[in-house]
Amino acid sequence: TSVVEEKPKAEVSFLAGQWILLVLSIVFLLGIVYLAYRYRKTKRLQDKSMSQMELK
Repeated sequence: TSVVEEKPKAEVSFLAGQWILLVLSIVFLLGIVYLAYRYRKTKRLQDKSMSQMELK
């Protein structure tokens, strides 16, 4: 019976590990998208200020 009990525990921990990896990868992806958005936003503001400086 001990061998039968170990298999579900292994499967449960494997599934938990998969969910943790999935959640971590989604968080990582969202973080990258957020940082890219912020970088583009600041870059665009800098470009606008540079063009305004050139007009003056």
